[in-house]
Amino acid sequence: MIRHKKLVTTCTTLSLLAGLTGCASKTGTAALIGGAGGAAVGAAIGSADGKAGKGALIGGAIGAIGGALVGNSMDQADKEKAIRQEARQEAREDVREEAREVAREEARLEAREEAREYAEQRDEQRRDDRYDDRGYNDRDEEGAYADGYDD
Repeated sequence: MIRHKKLVTTCTTLSLLAGLTGCASKTGTAALIGGAGGAAVGAAIGSADGKAGKGALIGGAIGAIGGALVGNSMDQADKEKAIRQEARQEAREDVREEAREVAREEARLEAREEAREYAEQRDEQRRDDRYDDRGYNDRDEEGAYADGYDD
């Protein structure tokens, strides 16, 4: 009887320590913790009938299965959360890229407009220069044309 209690205590302690260190996933960690808790409860219940070892094994198995189910559910929720976060990040990046493209297009349109205005000013200046070269715009101090004709 003492030997069984010592075995149950040792197994329970090792299970608890394994549960505290954890696993790479929540499924494994929860299975260890559930198994340790189940073994402790099973040992306590089984010791009433003098079958602490059997109770610890059954409780440990049931606790490990239950813990694994809960941990798996938590792992799935974490995966779904990561997928949603990644989708939000991609959406943000898409919006930023679209905004950059709009800004580039606006800059191109503005540059075209400035070039068009510059060309219009240049053409107007050239027309004025040609007009002046022909003497059509030569006025004297009183505002009359040099050729003697008024408007």
